[in-house]
Amino acid sequence: MRELRFRQIHLDYHTSPLIEDVGQDFDAEEFAQTLKNASVNSVTCFAKCHHGMSYYPTKVGVMHPHLKIDLLGQMVETCHGIGIGTPAYISVGVDNYMGERHPEWLQCDQKGYLARPAPYEPGWYWLCHNSPYVDYVAAQTKEVLSNYDVDGVFFDIVIQKSPGCLCPSCRSSMTNLGMDIGSDADLRKHTTMVMANFLKRMEKIVHDVKPEASLFFNPRVSVCFRAEQKYYTHVEIESLPTAFWGYHHFPYYLRFCRTLGMEILGMTARFHKNWADFGGIKTRAQLEYECATMLAGGAKCSIGDQLHPRGKLDEAVYALIGSVYGDVASKEPWCVDAKPKVQVAILVLESPEGSLEMSEASEGAMKMLLELKHQFNIIDPEEDFQKYEVLILPDTGRISEETVTKLQGFLDARGKLLLSYEATLNHETKEFSCPGIGVKYVQPSTYSPDFIHLGETLSHTLPNLDFVMYERGAYVKPMDGTETLAEVYNPYFNRTFKAFTSHFQSPVDRKSPYPAVTRRENIVYVYSPIFQAYYQHGYYVYKSIVENCLKLLLPRRFVNSNAPPSSEVSLMEQPGRLIAHIVNYQPQRRGKHVEYIEEAYPTRDVKLQILTETCPTRVYLAPSRENLEFLFNKPYTSCIIPEVKVHQMVIFEL
Repeated sequence: MRELRFRQIHLDYHTSPLIEDVGQDFDAEEFAQTLKNASVNSVTCFAKCHHGMSYYPTKVGVMHPHLKIDLLGQMVETCHGIGIGTPAYISVGVDNYMGERHPEWLQCDQKGYLARPAPYEPGWYWLCHNSPYVDYVAAQTKEVLSNYDVDGVFFDIVIQKSPGCLCPSCRSSMTNLGMDIGSDADLRKHTTMVMANFLKRMEKIVHDVKPEASLFFNPRVSVCFRAEQKYYTHVEIESLPTAFWGYHHFPYYLRFCRTLGMEILGMTARFHKNWADFGGIKTRAQLEYECATMLAGGAKCSIGDQLHPRGKLDEAVYALIGSVYGDVASKEPWCVDAKPKVQVAILVLESPEGSLEMSEASEGAMKMLLELKHQFNIIDPEEDFQKYEVLILPDTGRISEETVTKLQGFLDARGKLLLSYEATLNHETKEFSCPGIGVKYVQPSTYSPDFIHLGETLSHTLPNLDFVMYERGAYVKPMDGTETLAEVYNPYFNRTFKAFTSHFQSPVDRKSPYPAVTRRENIVYVYSPIFQAYYQHGYYVYKSIVENCLKLLLPRRFVNSNAPPSSEVSLMEQPGRLIAHIVNYQPQRRGKHVEYIEEAYPTRDVKLQILTETCPTRVYLAPSRENLEFLFNKPYTSCIIPEVKVHQMVIFEL
């Protein structure tokens, strides 16, 4: 496979067959030169869109009825002529043309409703990946790869509805396999089989025709992705933060995907809101920030756009993209093959159904670690625990016997754990599966909210107060040799219609017999769902408690900085150097819309301390190469960054 390019465009072209002037303004040379002038070095070109229209002369599918040229062919030829890559886009799960003509191929839910829009609403028809429709997709794929020198394939909307599809094809195959169509568990199992069969079939088709082609199936990236990664050549994380994804989605999945050993492409878009937001455009500061978070975490960049039906790229859009991608190009020497330096990992635990999912608890833990400038990954139970110094097991979830054994081996090798609430609790036996945790589970807390009284070890940096814990915790009993670091205090009573005082929770009344935070050897336990509570309530005290717990477990952290909590500091490594990325996030509210960055305001005199072990030969800013004064006080190197507007890299040559 060819190496992924750093500056890509994902160029949507979902175009209704009702539009008659399709492609009339397309000029292949102008198209390619516009991309080159914007420092773009790869563009995903459409072979087939959600409407089911193909953009090349096809013997398999349906060419857009008003397209007079081979749009795909001209894009590929002219872009290749000036060194721009061209993977092809094929819509899979959504195809309105075929969905309207073959309702028996549509996905069907448990109530018998077909996955299509209501009669008087615009929307998409969702095709089943277990129906004869897949033969149609396979033939289209072979046609595109055989007729055009595309660099890869991006299959989109590769999804079955949850928990599974009950179309005629799926009902038949489940019956033949002896599965119960009335069982959610069997539906999920069948869906897994269907998707694996589809991925395997398409991967073989693509690489039989073009062995070096890149291949990605969207949007299947999740914390269960490891089971499917063998079918992919790389990972693309579609994450438009100003749409429904938000600004926590990308950093979460980036920190998981980079544990898989694959190249990663981050994908945002130029739109103010979501895809096809024609006339919507981001500010430069916002787009620069979004690309900076990709580079800072070890990903390459893709910016989404949508080609106007007439086929002409918007000059203003590519002036914006070019201003950002020009900066990306200047930073690439310090990003090529850079690997993350991490100490901490958030271990995603299994849900009661046995699946791994992004949760409010794991997202809250990620938010804390980002704000605290810790260097971390998000991992599944199959990851090598020995790569990390501290594992965080947030709030809830179970673990297998195999994971118990891995945790014991991690602890035996002097690894450290921070876990909270009911993480690893077996709800049948009411016992924690985590080895050596040092507490026995008793019951859920009687009071909610209740309060936490911090001992001296955890109270520094915080005022002297019994702090409210908004979410119900768990009562546990310490075992012999377990140290209590904080205690639970009860209110007068729970707030009900029978008993309440004033406007909110009752104030603290008395000490309970249960601990709030305990420590036994290398394990710290917190009684509250503190990570989910931080996600829900954003109470800075919860973050401070976790930080003080981590100081006990991780006295020598890789990075210390006075950069504000909204800034991200990421440490990467190339042979002979460390690269610290400081990305300055400054959101402003715009009505009901998600956070927005209209203008970047610089942060000045940012103190940065990096664990280098040895004295650097040089510390400088990139890409300007301006030298910085630094102080080495073994094992740390310290410097002051004069200004960070959106993104600044500091290079420590060792």
